[in-house]
Amino acid sequence: MAQMEAFQWILNDIKATTEFEPIETLDYQLVFSYQKKLLVGNFYKLLPNSPMVSFLKETINDQGFHSFKETPVREKHLLYKFENEEELSDFHNKFLGVANMQRPELIFQLISGFVSDLNTGIATSPFIYDVRNLDSGTTLPFIETSADEPITPVSLITRSSKS
Repeated sequence: MAQMEAFQWILNDIKATTEFEPIETLDYQLVFSYQKKLLVGNFYKLLPNSPMVSFLKETINDQGFHSFKETPVREKHLLYKFENEEELSDFHNKFLGVANMQRPELIFQLISGFVSDLNTGIATSPFIYDVRNLDSGTTLPFIETSADEPITPVSLITRSSKS
């Protein structure tokens, strides 16, 4: 799941990068397979009014009451390295260039290969947010994933695509 968060982070970073380039802004969304369904969604949430990724930190008070607070990612999370541009600069330096960015299949292949080699850090959440089933059109605010069910990147579509 942490690798899927990294995939989404890189796609969002490419969009931000191309907004200021003399090429078309690239706003791709990852199509993935989960439980034999083709879906799109978000693998992480941002803190309110902030570009920083959040996770829900659980606290338990003396009476045993559980509460959750949106908190910035920490070093244990894979996305911490992306927010601090440790991993992202490696990707940009090795793979991204205008020629590669013009072809969605190359972007997909490059990101997929890059994130498959990342193995340090945990996911910020077991949930995928704002999920849309591409076959049925059903939308859900979130789904909880299972470690036993693989999530497989399949393709990229532009965010304006409906199917």
